[in-house]
Amino acid sequence: FSGVVRQLRPQVIAVTVTALFVLAWNYIVTDVTSLPSNNFWLISLPTLPFTLSSPALGLLLVFRTNAAYQRWISGRDAWARITTHGKNLVRMASIFSSDADAVEDFSKVVWLYCRTVMNKLSSPDEDEEVYQEQVREIFEDSPIAEKIMSSPDRAISAWKELSIQLHSLPASDPKALIETDKSIIILGECTS
Repeated sequence: FSGVVRQLRPQVIAVTVTALFVLAWNYIVTDVTSLPSNNFWLISLPTLPFTLSSPALGLLLVFRTNAAYQRWISGRDAWARITTHGKNLVRMASIFSSDADAVEDFSKVVWLYCRTVMNKLSSPDEDEEVYQEQVREIFEDSPIAEKIMSSPDRAISAWKELSIQLHSLPASDPKALIETDKSIIILGECTS
């Protein structure tokens, strides 16, 4: 369950129990159809307060829903920028470097950065185990995996490793490295 559901659980249970009691009281104890001389009172609330407050509650709900939707759109756009810049980094590295193995290693580190950001944004309960499995599977015996996973801020460590891997690529044009480094900076800005 989400944190909001866990926080609201006692209130929801209290309202549910109260509603069940009122329902049972009104339909079982004070069954008006079978006992015409019933001395029990029906439990009810006047409808006027609910009628008067419903427009304000409706507007509050709409504003809250719009704010949540805007946060979702912002997150979706940031993630799209991260994946696009990651693909762009691999594309640029494969153009200016002729060493296919070095470009493959660089693309793994780009994946590691994106996956680490995803792990940072996910709940530890649902992603930590899968994250560690996937990183160890991709990096096998490389010390990079353990270095990133043992870091207190994995995303920053993966971002740093991205720069290290970029500058270890054999490149004939230093300007291409500078342009690619600018893309790494932009990639990091997507997560702030």
